[in-house]
Amino acid sequence: MVKKHDGLDDRRHKPIGAEPLEARFRQNVVGSDFFRSMGIELLEGRDSSDSATAPAVAIVNETFAKNYIGTSNAVGHMMANSKGLGPRLIVGVVKDHKYTGITEPAMPMRWTILAQGGLETEMEV
Repeated sequence: MVKKHDGLDDRRHKPIGAEPLEARFRQNVVGSDFFRSMGIELLEGRDSSDSATAPAVAIVNETFAKNYIGTSNAVGHMMANSKGLGPRLIVGVVKDHKYTGITEPAMPMRWTILAQGGLETEMEV
């Protein structure tokens, strides 16, 4: 059964290979056009330019998409969490990039939009 939230399809499933509470990822809150401004390549979808009144969105990196969606084609998937926050529509996938150091391996990352609220610590995709 597909639920609707703010007119968006809700196609959640258990993250690939992990229970929702075990899915580990880094996250950050960013402003509009963050990825374009930082020169981070957008692989699919769009950058963030959403307002506080728009449906909540998120952008993920390729490792997040492959680990928890099962494909790099994550745009259109919904994310929520067990605390009732969300859902958030994935609107973009960005290329993996270094975040804290040049020798670090790629980590699953998720970005939410500053105008749409803060961080959530749990999720279901």
